[in-house]
Amino acid sequence: MGFSVEEAVVADSMDIYAPEPKAKPKLLRPSILQSSFRAASKSTLMENKASADPNARDGYGLPLGGEHFKATLKDGHFGAIFFRASEMRHHLYCSAPSSFVKALKNRPVVAYTSNDSVIDSAGISLGDVIIRVQDVEVKSPKNAMTVVHMLRNEKSSFHGIELAVWRPPSSINVKPSQNQCMVEYHSRKTDVPPSSAGWKPKYVVVEGIVSKPHVIDMYYNKKDYDKAVAETLAKKRKVSVKVKSWSLIGARLVTSKLNFVHYGEEKQPWYYFVLVTNKGRSIKIAHPIVDGIEPVFEGVKRALENANIGSFVGES
Repeated sequence: MGFSVEEAVVADSMDIYAPEPKAKPKLLRPSILQSSFRAASKSTLMENKASADPNARDGYGLPLGGEHFKATLKDGHFGAIFFRASEMRHHLYCSAPSSFVKALKNRPVVAYTSNDSVIDSAGISLGDVIIRVQDVEVKSPKNAMTVVHMLRNEKSSFHGIELAVWRPPSSINVKPSQNQCMVEYHSRKTDVPPSSAGWKPKYVVVEGIVSKPHVIDMYYNKKDYDKAVAETLAKKRKVSVKVKSWSLIGARLVTSKLNFVHYGEEKQPWYYFVLVTNKGRSIKIAHPIVDGIEPVFEGVKRALENANIGSFVGES
């Protein structure tokens, strides 16, 4: 079947091609694309005040405009990792001003959750900040983990443990650079495959929680990524899941903007970009929804820019 390739005009095409919410594929988890639909419960007045005075703080010393809420854990697998805000400066908080990161101090930030995490199922998202565990104020990632697991040992379960959480204002665009995408990396050509059958699904992670700097990893799915994270943190010599990894050092983006390809056998266009490694490997990454690929695309650009090693070249 025929297909056409065009450069995507993201601002306009989102209204034309993005499916209705009910059509979103299950692979788009809330904690992966939370910033595309989450709505802070604070008033517009609070948001306006925060934007007018970025140094304004609430009663907890946190930036104005965020959302305070409580979450109660159920029993199950903890499956979460906390980092300091400064460690998330070039990842989850890449769009945040330095004053925002400084205001969070050493407070525990949710940096990773697995699919079966009790943190994720409690409605806590990546980028959220843990303020208290039960009635205990926690001031660092280690402090938070210690209190949580102490209570878990006392109760023999995570069930009923209450967390006081703060969610950053919507102006802080929290988007981890990972998602389930369609990829093609066997050809050195920068052209996209002639049909959708030429792509394969992979969970793409740019500079992930257990990755080396400037590396893009691809797993079969999020479950495999979760397993790799768990095994790496357990200091196993080698993870048991298959992972494809490429260094972004010396790499370049062939597509400086998102393009889209419309295959005749698909109901909607696929947005994509093309990356060429320093060894000439052509990596194409695509997704049928703009919000699905933008975090990965921005993550790749950021990884190149932060290291000052990448470049953009126009398509030939």
